[in-house]
Amino acid sequence: MVFGRSEVKLAEREKSETIVGNGTEIKGTMKADGSVRIDGTFEGEIYADGDVVIGEKGFARATLMAKNILIAGRVEGNVEAKERIELVATGRLIGDIKTPNLVIADGAIFIGRSEMVLPQENKETFSYEVIKGGKGETSSKESNNP
Repeated sequence: MVFGRSEVKLAEREKSETIVGNGTEIKGTMKADGSVRIDGTFEGEIYADGDVVIGEKGFARATLMAKNILIAGRVEGNVEAKERIELVATGRLIGDIKTPNLVIADGAIFIGRSEMVLPQENKETFSYEVIKGGKGETSSKESNNP
C-alpha cells in the first residue's frame, strides 16, 4: 500500500478545497466536490458536497447549497444546507434559509425566511417569515406545511 488511510484523507481534503481569496472577484456557477471558502467576492451559484464558508471579508450575491454553511461575511441570496447553517456575530444574510439546524449568533443579521426541515421527517417543516419593522423591531409568522 502506497498511502495510509490518513494520508489518503489528507490528499482528498487538500485536493477538494476551493478558496476565493481576498481581492478576487468571480461570477458564475461553482460546483465543488469538497469545501469552499469565500474571502473575496462571488456572484452566481455555489453547489458544494462539503462545507461553504463565507469569511469576514467575503461577499456572496449567490445561491448557496452545501453540507454545512458558515457565514461570517455578507450573503445576498438563498442558502440551503443538508446539515447546518451558522451565522456568526459578524455574519449578514439577506435571503431565505433551508436547513435542519440553524444557529444565529448574537449580533448577526438575518432578513428573510427560514425553513427548518426536521431531520426525522423531511416532509414536515416549520417556516418563519421575518419582517424588519421600525426601530429594530421584528415580527414573525409561523406556518406548518401539511
